[in-house]
Formats: sequence, C-alpha cells, structure tokens
Amino acid sequence: MPRDNYGLGEAERLPTESPPRLNADQLLFSVEDAADDLNVGRTTMYGLIASGAIRTVTIGRRRLIPRSELTAFVERLLQAESSES
Repeated sequence: MPRDNYGLGEAERLPTESPPRLNADQLLFSVEDAADDLNVGRTTMYGLIASGAIRTVTIGRRRLIPRSELTAFVERLLQAESSES
C-alpha cells in the first residue's frame, strides 16, 4: 500500500477538509452544529441557552435550535456593537 508524507496509509489519513457547514434549508440544528456554525464551544452554547440568549425547542429527548434563533442572536450582537460605536 502506498504511503503518504506522514507515513499513514490511505485508509489511515486524517481528514483535511473542514466539516460541512449547516444546511441552508434546515430549520432546526443540534446544539453542537449550532455551536460549530457560530464558532463557539459547546459549553458556551449551553451557557447562551441557559441565559435565555438563544431559545430552543425539544423534540423527544433532543434539544434543537431553530435557524431563526441563530439569526436573531447574531442580529442582536451586531446591533449591540453598532450602538457602542
């Protein structure tokens, strides 16, 4: 089996591409996916949820974040920054 520059075979190679971004047609996102999209950690995302900054819905045992909540949160951040200037 041919080896690459790191001494790993094809099957052992680590992925070099970024994970896919959130699907534009998707309405609800897992906490982890939403955190990735906002470039924050999972703990930070759960803190935002606990503080009421981002609302969630529960379906079964899953806590999901509506797209509209992510958009509204970013808009509030932008408004807060523009009012500080």
